[in-house]
Amino acid sequence: MFLKKSSNKIIYKKNFLIININKKSETKINMLKISLITFFAGIITSLTGMSGGPIIMPALVLLCYLNMKEAAPISHTIIMISSLINLIIKNENFTNSSITLNFLLPLSFAAIISTVSAFF
Repeated sequence: MFLKKSSNKIIYKKNFLIININKKSETKINMLKISLITFFAGIITSLTGMSGGPIIMPALVLLCYLNMKEAAPISHTIIMISSLINLIIKNENFTNSSITLNFLLPLSFAAIISTVSAFF
């Protein structure tokens, strides 16, 4: 999960990819658990037809012990990547390339930039 350093020694498992998300805070993320949360949130959202935000945000806050400032950009990036993959798979719905070039690419670029800048 997301682990915070304390005075106790924390031993990380060697098999998991753990990344420090912010140099100022001591929060680290476990990419395996993020992947599992994303997978199960994708299944729930595809079965119910709702968007990913109401599922992913509480999962990041409650299961991974993140605060809202850390969870929001991660959630937005997950939703952006899954939407982009869905657009690539079902591209026959978007035959008008001006929509893709004028709307999707700038929005994706803005989501990536805002995710990076939210931590600095």
